[in-house]
Amino acid sequence: MTTLIPFSQQGTSAWQFQVEYEGLQKRSLLEVMKLATDAGMGYLDLIHPDELAVVMSTGNLKVASLVMLDYDGEGHPPFMVGPNNPANHDLFVANTTKMIDAAAESGICDCVTVFFGDERVNPFSEKVGSKFSLEGGVRNCIAGYKKVVGHAEEKGVTLALELLSSIERDHPMKGHPGYQGDRLAQCQAVINQVGSSRLKLLFDSYHFSLMEPSKTPAEWIRHLGKDAIGHFHLAGKDNRNEPYLDEGIDHTACMQALVDIEWEGPVIHEYLPSVRENLKEALRMSGRLCAG
Repeated sequence: MTTLIPFSQQGTSAWQFQVEYEGLQKRSLLEVMKLATDAGMGYLDLIHPDELAVVMSTGNLKVASLVMLDYDGEGHPPFMVGPNNPANHDLFVANTTKMIDAAAESGICDCVTVFFGDERVNPFSEKVGSKFSLEGGVRNCIAGYKKVVGHAEEKGVTLALELLSSIERDHPMKGHPGYQGDRLAQCQAVINQVGSSRLKLLFDSYHFSLMEPSKTPAEWIRHLGKDAIGHFHLAGKDNRNEPYLDEGIDHTACMQALVDIEWEGPVIHEYLPSVRENLKEALRMSGRLCAG
């Protein structure tokens, strides 16, 4: 049987094993690295630039993309402090430049995960405040990305703009209410207007299945093609758990679609772990699903 996506092309994000989630014991970065290598995978994803040295110390893994999950030093995530708010542009440029430079210098990473931002002008206030119009948010994002995309081009690093679900669910990492880049149209508007091959879409099967249900994720992959997709995440649809436990998305069809468009980048498992007794085997089972 022909392998669809080999284990060496697959990986896992680190954060999913480092958050409080239904009693899951937090794992250190070294523990997550061992989990990935023991499961036979070749990548870690969503690594902070300052963690690159730890990953590089073993020589066993590549990094699929960099991200700053504490974006402003105050515990706020990057999908809430985005370039759709011009007040964030200086921070956005500084952080994105740091990530681009770190990726280029590492030799094991060529992608940075980036976001749109929250529609609320002050998303951290308990008061109901003003919001950016969709047109204004798109316009501000275009201006923000134009400030950094030239540097990405010079360094050979791709910026992967993630479409996130804005549907509120029972865990803060299952949905992001207020996220303005929750539909393909506005993400494409930013990408097209910036007009660089170094700004592409981060395709996440979980988020796409919720926000763009007019096509299956596999159909969307074929529709978009490899030139539009800069990075790829997957998780089950119902509870964002291990893909092999959730039939809400046909991930075998997704992997075949990736093969058909000649996707050569990493495929990252970014799920909330529901299996407790054997994290490695759960990751391997999801890997086997993708391998075919």
